[in-house]
Amino acid sequence: MLLGIGGYLFIRQRAESSPATSSSPATVTVTKVAAPTSPIAPPQATPSQALTPTPTPTVTTDPEQSARDQLTALRAADLAFYRAADQWIVQLNSKWKGVSDASQVAVNGTHVFGLVDILAQHSALKARFGSSVKLISSTDIGKQQNYPSKPANEPIWVTIYDPGTLGSGDSAAAWCRSMFPGLTGDALKNVCFPRQASPPH
Repeated sequence: MLLGIGGYLFIRQRAESSPATSSSPATVTVTKVAAPTSPIAPPQATPSQALTPTPTPTVTTDPEQSARDQLTALRAADLAFYRAADQWIVQLNSKWKGVSDASQVAVNGTHVFGLVDILAQHSALKARFGSSVKLISSTDIGKQQNYPSKPANEPIWVTIYDPGTLGSGDSAAAWCRSMFPGLTGDALKNVCFPRQASPPH
């Protein structure tokens, strides 16, 4: 009986003297290593393309055509205020392109008048005598005539003075003498000619 007890004690003592084994799992530290990145290449410089400026087209203005356009526009505007009703008027100028007038001098120093000259003369008369000066065509007044030296389809530009107060031919002639005191006879009629504004016929 004692033997049995002693064996029990021996076994217990051995059991108590044995070191305890820990079952706790080990802690594992994982270090994440970033994958190496490739450097971003800067944008490659490309040679700048030379910009070729678009050439501006050269506009060539024909002075004669420009004068024709202006004369046409002036006549159209003045016809709105002009009426041929047999009233007395004064004809201050009457020319077509290419006409020659030995008593007058064109801009270029000759006696041959172009449209630029006709426009310049009309503008000067308008500036001198005011709004009663109007530009019409020979087809807008009086008896139609043919001039052998005039080119076909070339209009005759007529500058008139029509104030509406010239009651007779004598009144119109007196106005001409007062406006051009140094001229008489045909020289006066060449720049200031009294006439009636009858309808074209």
